[in-house]
Amino acid sequence: MQGNAVLWVCGDDFKGAIETIYAAIETFKAIPAQRHVLVLGSIEEAPGSGGPLYRDLGARLVPWIDRAILVGSDGLEGG
Repeated sequence: MQGNAVLWVCGDDFKGAIETIYAAIETFKAIPAQRHVLVLGSIEEAPGSGGPLYRDLGARLVPWIDRAILVGSDGLEGG
């Protein structure tokens, strides 16, 4: 991942199991960029209530993400 790229796109759009989302986030975090923008859909096959999982994701993202766009209604439900 070298060069003068303006934009890197990392796509993982087939089912969003929490384990693959965590792995994708760690990979995305390691990409050297001035800004990081994440687009995230619903967590599929979430163990238990989705609310705590989305709060955990937020806590993982806050220290370094510039913008997060959440798509879907699952993340909006309390839990």
